[in-house]
Amino acid sequence: MTKRTSVKFVSILLFSLVLLQLSFTIFTKAQANEATTLYYVNAGTPSPDDIHDGEVLGSYTSATDQSFGADPVTGKEWGRVTTTVAPSVASPASKWDSLLYYNGPQTRDKHIEYQFELPAGVYDFTFGFKNPWSGRNVNIIVDDTNLANGELNIGSYNEQVEHSYQAISFDGGLLSVKIQGPSQANLTVYNDPLINFITIKQHEPIPLTRLIDALNQADEIIPSQYTATSIERLLVAIETGEGLVHLIENGDITIEEAQHELHQAIQLILQAINQLVEREQIGIGLSPFIINETAAIVNQVNVTWNPVADTEQYILYHSINEQGPFESVYQGTALTTALYDLDMTTHYFKVQAVDQANRYVESELISFTPFQVPDDVGYFHNNEEGGFIGDLGPWGIYHEGTYYSYRQENDQNGFKAINLYVSDDGINWSFDKAVLDRDTHPDLAAANLESGTVQLNPNTGKIVGWYHYENNVDYSLARLAVASGAPGEAWDYHGSFRPNGNESRDKAYFIDDDGTGYIMSSANMNADFILYRLTPDHIEIEEEVTTLFEGLHREGPGVSKYGDYYYIFTSGAAGWYPTQAMYASAPSIEGPWSELRLIGNKNTFSGQSGHTNLIEGTEQTTHIMNAYRWMHGWAQNPGGARDRWLPISMHKGFAFYDYYEKVFASGSTGYVFGYQDGKLLSTNKPASASSQLDDALASNANDGNYQSSWVASSNSWPAWWMVDLEDVYQINQVQISWFLFNGSEAVHLYHIEASEDGENFDVIFDGTDNKNYGFTSDSVNATARYIRIRLIDANLHNNPNNWYTPQLSEVKVFGDAL
Repeated sequence: MTKRTSVKFVSILLFSLVLLQLSFTIFTKAQANEATTLYYVNAGTPSPDDIHDGEVLGSYTSATDQSFGADPVTGKEWGRVTTTVAPSVASPASKWDSLLYYNGPQTRDKHIEYQFELPAGVYDFTFGFKNPWSGRNVNIIVDDTNLANGELNIGSYNEQVEHSYQAISFDGGLLSVKIQGPSQANLTVYNDPLINFITIKQHEPIPLTRLIDALNQADEIIPSQYTATSIERLLVAIETGEGLVHLIENGDITIEEAQHELHQAIQLILQAINQLVEREQIGIGLSPFIINETAAIVNQVNVTWNPVADTEQYILYHSINEQGPFESVYQGTALTTALYDLDMTTHYFKVQAVDQANRYVESELISFTPFQVPDDVGYFHNNEEGGFIGDLGPWGIYHEGTYYSYRQENDQNGFKAINLYVSDDGINWSFDKAVLDRDTHPDLAAANLESGTVQLNPNTGKIVGWYHYENNVDYSLARLAVASGAPGEAWDYHGSFRPNGNESRDKAYFIDDDGTGYIMSSANMNADFILYRLTPDHIEIEEEVTTLFEGLHREGPGVSKYGDYYYIFTSGAAGWYPTQAMYASAPSIEGPWSELRLIGNKNTFSGQSGHTNLIEGTEQTTHIMNAYRWMHGWAQNPGGARDRWLPISMHKGFAFYDYYEKVFASGSTGYVFGYQDGKLLSTNKPASASSQLDDALASNANDGNYQSSWVASSNSWPAWWMVDLEDVYQINQVQISWFLFNGSEAVHLYHIEASEDGENFDVIFDGTDNKNYGFTSDSVNATARYIRIRLIDANLHNNPNNWYTPQLSEVKVFGDAL
């Protein structure tokens, strides 16, 4: 046997501790060995006498499930002991699609128990879970021993999860196997234990060569195109596997003693490889909307998903039952579809990305329940000045009966003061005092404070404000500044500094659920993000936790938490002009973080990713992207709304948002929904253009994907693009996502033209005075079948010559049937 290099010594104790923390999601069917499988239980199956593909009947049984008693053929005693159980069957044809769940009283030891007659020996156990509902943990108790030394996460929403345990000794007799509920969580039907299948096999020793083979497979992956972040899990698996090889070859542990560790190490490597070479995950999001501003019910929803490489088509499934059955409601290549006039019940959705070989990856399940428009609903108009029209209820920092609002005041010399406003109801405000001003400290005499965040530190009860600190001349300092004080009192200024010597520009100040404070800031001329943990008083850096998105030049971090995931939303570092927003997610604020993913259109709908607004109500909590429009820094200022409100759908680590002309919100309920002026008519309808590149066809501009584009075959202007709606409609609104080149951004001059016959066109919107960069949303009034965009010119803010090639990322035409 050839010994591998770069072997790192791992102690037996440390190695065991690492492996005890491992659990694996297995996506391939376990192939049982008929000679060694003693018991195979397909829990809850309606046809226990049937054996399906990939299944093997145990040699001690004549069926795949039964109540406890003697097997009618083999005479072995085995079966289900617990009577307070019920089956859930999505399909009788697979062990993954039938299960038993506990439905008895809510007691701490609630469990599903099976017993099996076994002689003395050594056995391997496999437990399969495909939980169709929300996430839950279980304990696996075999012969009064918790096999995992704690709770196991069995996944959620049809995730297939296996947990295997090798070389378990048993003295003989009746073996008890219990799938038990959580040991500490509040007791509820939402964490009742369940089980899909159980396999008990005679133990067959795993040879060391099998681990060597897995490590050699991993070696072939290492020099490939994967990034350091993507490959991190595989590197950990290799190190663990090499450590075990070292221990065995060094005689510190025998093959017999290391059977469980061998199995886990092999699975860890193969899972990490599979995660890299397998097609990426698909996420799903929902965005409710209305198409009539006087609607009383919100029962339209846009369903959106992320692109998956090598996908032939996406299939969206719908059901009014969480367990199904599901039916297809969309098949195609778009990344979004709208569903209208849904019934007033809960609706469940999932999407599959199917490749040419008919293999697919499937999203988690997501649900939507239509609702009444709340009485207190107000709105934010994304194309007009005026801010939010209505009342979102109390806001500000609430402490002991008083609401506090800390507002920064600047003048021509930069920072002037932080002014405190107070309120008894969080609605009506009065000025109280300046808690900090330029005379407080020499640092502040000639300073600029930007991207300020003020929060109540739950650990100390004090108000803490963190800022990006610069002088009032340029951006050469790149520091953090912090001040704090009791609610309602003057602040103490604690100084400005570069954290751990690093530059700090755009920043976010985030407080986790346990009160721990964090600063996330742009460093190294915006090339990187650095995450810092704060001291308990939130006024000093305790530790530099990690560096994220190295060399990717992101800025404007906005940090949010929704459900079990943390999200960072970022903009590109491109001055004042619109950029592509991206986000990452993680199960912990300290990581591991996903790689950056695209969100929205290429120009954040003529804005830059900013902070998130939180609307918390009695029915739900909704996050809204507050995208900044730095129009004062644009070569041409279009006026109108200075922000974009983009409702975010966050689900299981994925996030989505889109543009609505109006965004409605209710402070009492937390409901947020968009207004769409009619149905989307243009997606995947026949498109044509004055010219096109072979790999940038006219159809790309209405394919339901903001990242694809139609591009003309030359940079000759004017040019045109047209869609045939295949029928005559009342046309209400046209949204256009334009091309921008970062650093040489341009406004596009254009006409929107309409025709009923495809030959005679009228101009229904004149955009030759357009001043919006990257995105336009125009209200129109026409009856037409054909909509044509005539691209007349592009004015670059830093070049009198238009070197752009005519192109469009996406055109959306909204209207009503006649």
